[in-house]
Amino acid sequence: MKTFRIFFLAALCVACSSTEDDNTEKRVDPTGPKTYVMTIDADKGNDTRALSLDDKKLNSTWAQGEEVTVYNVTKSADISGSLVAQSSGASTTLKGTLTGTIEEGDELKLKFLSPNYDSQEGTLEYIAANCDYAEATVTVASVDGGNITTTGTAAFANQQAIVKFVLKDEGNSPLSASSLKVSNYANSCTVTLTPASNEIFVAIPGFSDNLITLTASAGGNTYDFAKTGVTFANSSFHIITVKMTQCVDLASVTSEHAGKIIGTDGKLYSHVLCAVAAGTTPSAMVGYVGDKNGTWGTAGASYSSTYNHGLAISLNNVGIGGSEESEYMNSASAGSAATNYQRARPSNCSGWFLGSLNQWYQIMGSFSSPSLKDKFGTVGGTNLYSNSYWTSSNGTENSSYTKSYSFASNKVFEGNSTQTAYVRAFFAF
Repeated sequence: MKTFRIFFLAALCVACSSTEDDNTEKRVDPTGPKTYVMTIDADKGNDTRALSLDDKKLNSTWAQGEEVTVYNVTKSADISGSLVAQSSGASTTLKGTLTGTIEEGDELKLKFLSPNYDSQEGTLEYIAANCDYAEATVTVASVDGGNITTTGTAAFANQQAIVKFVLKDEGNSPLSASSLKVSNYANSCTVTLTPASNEIFVAIPGFSDNLITLTASAGGNTYDFAKTGVTFANSSFHIITVKMTQCVDLASVTSEHAGKIIGTDGKLYSHVLCAVAAGTTPSAMVGYVGDKNGTWGTAGASYSSTYNHGLAISLNNVGIGGSEESEYMNSASAGSAATNYQRARPSNCSGWFLGSLNQWYQIMGSFSSPSLKDKFGTVGGTNLYSNSYWTSSNGTENSSYTKSYSFASNKVFEGNSTQTAYVRAFFAF
């Protein structure tokens, strides 16, 4: 049985060449697949496969019988057969019979295990058996009588990062989760934990300067976390303490939740991907939260006595007729585009509508760094363009005109029915 640790793969003995008498007639082999024997020494270095934890270091060892497949990079061809570890320990000899076409000078890629990252169990043992994926590249030095030797060492390197997440709640107490979903824009995996735990090992394909989101189920509640600019290099090991945020109901929203994603399940999430990971549809972003008993809207008039808690704004521009396409449109089309917006909403909220200039001001006042214009991109939406957006407010000097707000000049303009601008839809809660 294999154990897991983090050194990462280093040295492979190369083997030898044989000589021929110059007067010996050289045999010309027929073309086509042939059978070869390959033997190569393999050591576990400081950037190989993983997995047993020693303080903050993962250590790696071979287990007798583990198999390594071979791919001919030069000829873009799979090689049948495999190399088998002859012993257990930090170093071993890989030996096996291969069938294919291999010639002197060919570059061979040695692969250990085909990984499955989608569903994991949160332990090093599970990663070792199901997610451990390492590669090494060697060059063929000679093919003599069906025996293959190589020119240098085979340095196996992990093709994933391994991360130990230590989960805490907002009070800094351990948060024991029964499940954890880890996502970025390229990959996601779901970890199911029995029993629940706040220390969770996850194998993740490496990435650089990217978003990562965590969504956890713990004690019947949902918690999440999102961070941009994260790098997990292949072959790396990390121990990371994460302070998770509980995904509260929309009814419990406060001004501190401005910028959170509202799911159609009526909960607040840190990012669009967190909402998706929780199994709900991201509907809008919290734009403004006021006094539950107060009013908001043009001239202080409430939009509805039922929905006077706050305002939500669509994550993307709205198209003509309420589509998800971003379209420039005239003021006559703006109102119907907003009210017919197709994105689903949670229950106990108003319908979509075109916000007034005052409502735009209230939402803009909720954000400073980043500003409203650039906030959407940080939570998985589309940032506002440096263009004008229609409001539902009539012109001051000419009531037949409609006011728009320009994020290019940060000014209000009044346009007639022939002029165009973009639309964002609002709803009240």
